[in-house]
Amino acid sequence: MRKNLSVLVIMLVVIGILLSSFSISFAQKAQPRRYYYSTPSEYTKLTGKKITKYNEAPALAELVKQGKLPPVEKRLPDEPLVVDPPEEIGKYGGEYRSAGFGPQSGQVDSETVRVQHILQINPDLKTLTPNIVKTWGISKDFREVTLILRRGMKWSDGTPFTADDFMFWYEDIASNNDLTPVKNTAWTPGGKMMVMRKINPYTIKITFAAPYPAVDITLAKSYIYGRFFAPKHYLKQYHIKYNSKANDIAKKEGFADWIQCFNYHYAYGQNQMDTNLPDITPWVLTKIDEAGNKYYERNPYYWKVDTAGNQLPYIDRQVVVIVKDAQVRIMKIISQELHAAGENPLPVKEYTLYKENEKKGDYTVYLFNNTRGSDWCVAFNLTHKDPILRKIFNDIRFRQAMSLAIDRKQINDVLYFGKAVIRQAVPPPETSFYEDWMGKYYIEYNPDKANALLDEMGLKWDKDK
Repeated sequence: MRKNLSVLVIMLVVIGILLSSFSISFAQKAQPRRYYYSTPSEYTKLTGKKITKYNEAPALAELVKQGKLPPVEKRLPDEPLVVDPPEEIGKYGGEYRSAGFGPQSGQVDSETVRVQHILQINPDLKTLTPNIVKTWGISKDFREVTLILRRGMKWSDGTPFTADDFMFWYEDIASNNDLTPVKNTAWTPGGKMMVMRKINPYTIKITFAAPYPAVDITLAKSYIYGRFFAPKHYLKQYHIKYNSKANDIAKKEGFADWIQCFNYHYAYGQNQMDTNLPDITPWVLTKIDEAGNKYYERNPYYWKVDTAGNQLPYIDRQVVVIVKDAQVRIMKIISQELHAAGENPLPVKEYTLYKENEKKGDYTVYLFNNTRGSDWCVAFNLTHKDPILRKIFNDIRFRQAMSLAIDRKQINDVLYFGKAVIRQAVPPPETSFYEDWMGKYYIEYNPDKANALLDEMGLKWDKDK
């Protein structure tokens, strides 16, 4: 069977110059293809289809049979999130192997498929839908957010996932100056720490000191902002507020104090080293071997199903294989030892090598658009301390001339094998306020026109400089 090795060479590389502010207009939103439904009832309402029963992986079914796990219906929340697969319903089994450059770094290829945010950014890059939460609401003045959690949702060890886990993170981690001496700006709009309140076991309200229009984007990237929750039932044993002997535990484990010890056990994602830490991700860390390789097993309490009622994920486990350097990763990709590679992303200079070995290695090289809109840009300091340079840089004709002086086609042909998209350094076309002229603004290579603009400014050529 052909292995679908996704070598993610992200190639929307743009050479551009930041020119000037532009007007914003919002285009009519087309109805996007739905991949996520917050609940089975929403899925039924919007599609007319109904999920009649839940299914589980054979390995979990065997544990249920042995009495080691509750039935799948009792492991799922009352209303699990429903995923409509992009192509087809998957099959259970298999292993996902990717590279890591260290025990706590360079593991994005595995981490990104585990990451779970409070909200979900859909593939159209415009639409937000619930993910961890069942639903959410934002006040008209953008100062308050209400999060409604999923009743019956559980951590990977079967403990209920509730508002207490949000409050523990807020009161005892994010607001604790020993554990978090510097507050993330995502939590402090208006210069003050946000206020989080528990309304009931499944409702959280967050209030901000100032209007926070971007709060939904923050919630859709919550994983990188501290997640907004933590497993209180597990971590409180290491917290001095809940355990007066936390420092004794820390010293026994080889840490200087409870703060170091707590941070070790709290670390999640590729930083995680505690193999007992409960999580809500599709796979949870269960083992780290002597070489530093990490093993993640399926989460039996994962809270998503597909449209056929199959509890996700399909794949049984993840393995992060620690490699010495990029060259070792190349060899493991070509020799089929890894199932996916695309971190940071893969250097474009390696593209030819992967393509030449594609058939031999029985993998596929994919080119994906870069969602940043541009990989490179040239920007001038519009507030330069030199008044002459500041005047020149603020004249749009100068920036237009510099843009016209760049031979983007040559750069594309030489560095990117002609596969990049030549465009200005502006947001990607998927952005709601994007207009076609933005990407084409002064991107042609025209030295004569560039010099004419500089002449128009009154600039003189100094052949000695």
